[in-house]
Amino acid sequence: MKKVFIVVSIFFFCINLFCTEISKKELIGKDNQFQINETFYFIEFLNESEFTFHYPYGGYSGKNLKYTLENNQLTLISENGKPFYDDKMNKLLFPKGNKTILFYEDNSDDFWCKELFKNKNVCLRNFKNQTEIGKECSIDGVKVIKHSGKEFVLAKENLRLREKPDLQASTVGFNYQSYFGTAESFRTGRYTYKGYKVNSFTDYPLLLKGMTVQYEAVTVNQQTIDGIKAPWYRIILKDNSEEGAWPQRFWVFGGYLSEIENPKNPEYEEQLIQSAIEKDILEKE
Repeated sequence: MKKVFIVVSIFFFCINLFCTEISKKELIGKDNQFQINETFYFIEFLNESEFTFHYPYGGYSGKNLKYTLENNQLTLISENGKPFYDDKMNKLLFPKGNKTILFYEDNSDDFWCKELFKNKNVCLRNFKNQTEIGKECSIDGVKVIKHSGKEFVLAKENLRLREKPDLQASTVGFNYQSYFGTAESFRTGRYTYKGYKVNSFTDYPLLLKGMTVQYEAVTVNQQTIDGIKAPWYRIILKDNSEEGAWPQRFWVFGGYLSEIENPKNPEYEEQLIQSAIEKDILEKE
């Protein structure tokens, strides 16, 4: 019996060693990304009792807030529960008064990281232990296979950009003026693209035929649309300004996409220009 007791004791001792408790020193600094639903913020833990939100290009969103960390349970505290101008975000962050509690997971199926703090509405990641490419994981509850984000697909038709991988999900727009605009366009305010004038569209809810875009995830489940069964792709769209806007991510149905190796094919660009002309995004100067 003593031998059995010793073996069991060693087993549980090893488990405790493996499940290391997170310390405040591991949180302090700017290396944390804060996500409320699909909206990303940056959070900086200033010391062992205060944190604040900051912007990726510098500056802070407001006054310092309080936090506690005990037994891998992170509690964020705000005096009035309103650190953001957007009340919707405030309610998601502090659904019950002025506190929100996040619980540590050391082996989550999160798309970005294996280790994070989270609750129903909020995730906090530091990207120290990222999920491997090719693994099945989850984006907002949707099961996907993770890809590198460097692979390309071609849009064979104009495709709706959607918030979620579902035909009933809301459509969302992309700014094609910033996509076709060059660094010189942003400096001069004169937007042209290879002999065409770029019309001003704040956003447009389509991935245009002929566009070649990178993708980072493909849904595990497939959907049948127009008699075609295919997964959804999570694509990445960027602008062409000198700084480059924060990458935007959209879902598009894969039934009208082709995976390609050469995104610079002139034939694709001809299709894209024609699609943009038909949608009045481009016009001859």
